[in-house]
Amino acid sequence: MRQRLRRSLSKSCSFVVPQQIALRAKIILLADKGKNNREIERSLNISRYMVQRWRNRWLDLSDRSLSVIERLQDSERSGTPTKYSMEQVVDLFALACSEPVDYGRPISHWMGTELAVQKQGFGCLIGI
Repeated sequence: MRQRLRRSLSKSCSFVVPQQIALRAKIILLADKGKNNREIERSLNISRYMVQRWRNRWLDLSDRSLSVIERLQDSERSGTPTKYSMEQVVDLFALACSEPVDYGRPISHWMGTELAVQKQGFGCLIGI
């Protein structure tokens, strides 16, 4: 495991690795060297909770066939699913960047309510 992690991290020197991924890798490498949570916490100046979280997460994901970087990335967050597709967002931005007079609106700039009315006119119900 240590060799695989070290190889993966050495490859990452050729491109930018987010600091959080690098920190998580350091946690795992120190743990692999036999350091306990308190020693890792002190040497990296982080909370013991973070050390515990990433050590446990590393072990929990060990049975999956994920790359080292995938195991060190954030998991998907819970919460409300996205309300609009990326296409709808891009369409709204395109409309907002256009001139209102191009759409028959006698106004100088778009307001939220005007954008909503215009999008509803296209058959796209959107709450702005």
